[in-house]
Order: sequence, then structure tokens, then C-alpha cells
Amino acid sequence: MSGKSTRSGVLVRQLFLGLAAVAALALSASSAFADPTGTVGINFYNGFTINEGQSGSVSLQLNVTPGNASGFAGTTTQRFNNNNVAYTAPGSTAGSTSSGVVGGGGVTQTFGSGSLQYNLPGVYGVSFNQGMSYHQTENSSYGLGQRNFDSAPGVASSVNVTVNNVAPTITSANLNGSNANISIGQGLGVTLNMTATDAGSQNTNFTINGGGAGSAGGTPGSTRTSSNVGAPIGLAPGVYAQTFQADDGITTAANGPIVRNVTVTNVAPTITSANQNGVNGSLTNVLQGATVTLNLTATDPGNDTMSFTINGGGAGSTGVQAGGSTRTSANNAVQYFTPGVFTNTFQATDQYGANALNGPATRDVTVINVAPVIASLIASEIPNIMGNGCLMFFTATSTDPGILDSALYSWDLNGDNIFGDYVSADPAPPWSSTTPTILYGLGSHTIGVMVSDNWGGFDPVNGVAYLTFECLPEPSTWVAILLSGGALAFFHRRKKRKS
Repeated sequence: MSGKSTRSGVLVRQLFLGLAAVAALALSASSAFADPTGTVGINFYNGFTINEGQSGSVSLQLNVTPGNASGFAGTTTQRFNNNNVAYTAPGSTAGSTSSGVVGGGGVTQTFGSGSLQYNLPGVYGVSFNQGMSYHQTENSSYGLGQRNFDSAPGVASSVNVTVNNVAPTITSANLNGSNANISIGQGLGVTLNMTATDAGSQNTNFTINGGGAGSAGGTPGSTRTSSNVGAPIGLAPGVYAQTFQADDGITTAANGPIVRNVTVTNVAPTITSANQNGVNGSLTNVLQGATVTLNLTATDPGNDTMSFTINGGGAGSTGVQAGGSTRTSANNAVQYFTPGVFTNTFQATDQYGANALNGPATRDVTVINVAPVIASLIASEIPNIMGNGCLMFFTATSTDPGILDSALYSWDLNGDNIFGDYVSADPAPPWSSTTPTILYGLGSHTIGVMVSDNWGGFDPVNGVAYLTFECLPEPSTWVAILLSGGALAFFHRRKKRKS
């Protein structure tokens, strides 16, 4: 009896344990295959507003509400799309962002787009549109670690990114390479150019003095450079404003226009030719008495009027002429009567009173003495009461281009070809009561005279003259005279002697 009861107790206990095991197994299977059904929703998807060249990011926040994801099986781990959520960003770089591990149970996860940069102004749409899937894995310590998958309908959203235009900024306004006001002399050129930056990639358009100076684009924030422009700077002294501006097709530079001043200073004229008888130089062989014509030319880089002086006296003036042109003075004439070296002075002055920097120009004239020449030689007979020959006197004249020169006459009165029988500035040998007269006997006689000036000038050909005459006995009534040497001959009637 006792043995049977013992066997019965064992069987009951074994049945209870079996039922317990089945129950336990049933519970275990229920947690291992937890219901993965759930939902994926979107909480917000935010856009932004930036300036061109700047960057920003959009934010996407999803909430996941899985079904019975834990139960008795413990915590589960959930993932989205193999860790990636994709988005599209027209006008910029599209890409994806990692979701990471979102944890167990219901969860909210925010995804960032990363940095989006737009280089042109406008409104850009950034969209998220993708069917979501996720999976969850039971905690392997409570079961088989089986993965269960599920998906949710596509979650879509779109936001606008507004990119504002940013005006360019002028970084330099250059005059002859200098980002500053400059000063130049009349007639010099000026090259103008400028640089600017722009936050975007669109072209920067340049304007200098109201005219186009090129267009350039490039990397956002880069420096762009205009074309070179030659400015028509005025030829008159003064201050001339040069204007620089830039635009991007929408807005002009906030710091423009920039104005730079070019100060034009007067530049004195330059003497280009100081002429004497048409020669731009000194004259070395000007004969005494000759006339030399003087004039000068000069240039001025401005359109100034100009006046000229020669040897301190006015030599004319000019009106307004083109800058850089050659202007010519009036002619001045100088006649030289004295040998020596004479200096002529030339100067040019513009309307602002500036004398030529290379003036006054000086030119020398070397005047050479010209010897006098015999113009005439006259023989005259004086009544001779002695009756024993011919009493004669002579007169010579000369010419000299040096009107200030004095002549010196030297006579050969005895025909021996030796001059010096009488020397005087008086062109005729003396005859008076205190000076012996010159008495010639009967026959033919030759006398001569030579003339020189006070500078020692003597012409051996034309500065010498000879005269031959014949003294005849009575009743001859004429003295015959022959003259040589180029002088004029005069015949004087001889008076008949009284008995």
C-alpha cells in the first residue's frame, strides 16, 4: 500500500513539473517572437534663412512607436534603414545622415542634414521622402535573439531654405596702382582699376567713371579684379574726381561708389629749339654787319597759352593749343656791327607763369671783323704860283660794314711802294699853311693809299688803291690821272697860270 502511494506521488509530481515546463516554454516562446508592429512618424522638419555664401542645416525629427517590443523577452534594440535617412537638397549637396541606435521602446530621434551652403540667392526646397523600415532584435539573453522586421509608410516633408543676396564690397579703387588719391603733372596718363569681393559666386560687374570696366566671378568670398581703364584726365591744372562702383546684377556695393581724386599740377613748358638763322645752336662765323634772325619753339604738356621772350624782349605768344604740341615764337632780328662774342637768351613761359625748366636757353654768336675797302681816291691840283711843278692833294674814302669802326689811312706819296709817308684817320693828306704841300715835278707820278680799321682789319685786295697822274709843262691845261685798285677816278681841271 505504501509502495503504491509512493509511486502515485511521484507521477503527480512529474506531471506537475511537465505542465510547468510546458507553461514556461509557452511563455518563453511568446517573448521571443514579440509583435514588431509599430509606427514611424515625423514631428518636425525645419528650414532656415541665410545669406549667400553662408551655410546652415535642416533638422528632421522622427518618432518611432514599435509594438510589443519588449514583453518578457526584455529590452530590444531598434534601427532605421541601416542607420541612414536620406534627403534631397537642390542647389546644394544632397546626402544622408546616420540614425544611430535609437534604443528600446518608443523613441524620438532627431537627424541633422549637415552643412548646406548656397552661393546664389534664391529659395531652395530641401525634401525628405522615403519609406521607412526598421528592425528590432530581442535581447539574446532572454531567448533566441531572433530579428524581426517591419516597415512604416513613407514619411515625406519639404522645407524651404531662403538665401538672401549680399551686395559686393569694393576692396580697392586704384589710381596708377595706388589705392589712394594721387597727384600727377599735366599730360601724364592715369590707369584706373578696382577690386571687389562677393559672398556669392555670381559675376561682379565693375563701373569706372560711369563706363563698364569688365565683369568677373569666382569662388564665394574671393577677390575679383576689373579691367584697366585709361582716364581722360584734364590738361588744365585742377582736381579731377574718378568714380568706382561694383554690383552683382542685383545690388550695388554698399561701400560704393568710391571717389578718388587726381590732382593735376602745372608743368612748365620745354624749349625744343632756340634758333639763330635757322640753326639750333651757336653761330661762329657771322660777318660784321650781318643780321641774324632769332626764334624759338617750345612744347607744353597742357593746353596752356604760351609767351616767348628773346633777349628780354617779347617775341610773341600763342593761344590755347593741344597738349604736347609745338608752339613757335615770332622772329626777332639782330644786326651785329662790332666783332666779338654775343649771347642771345631765349625763354618760354606758360599762362600760369611757369618758365621753361630748361630755359633760359642761350646761344652764342661770334662776329668776325670785316676790313674796310677803298671806295674812291681823288687827285686835285692846287694852283701853284711857283710855277715849277704840280702842287697836288689827294682824298680817299672807304666803306666798312662796321658802322662804328674808325678807318685809318696810310699813304705812299712818293711812289716807293712803302706806305706810311702819312698816316691819319683823316682821309686826305693835310695841306695848309702849316703843312707842306706836296709838289710834284714834271712827269708821271704814282701814289697809293691803304685803309684799315680800328680792329686791325685790312683787305689786301680792296683795301689798297693806286693813282697815277702826269704833271705837264705849260700851257697844258690838264692833269692826266690813272687810278688803279678798284677806286673811282676823278679828273680835276687844272687852272691856267697867270703870266
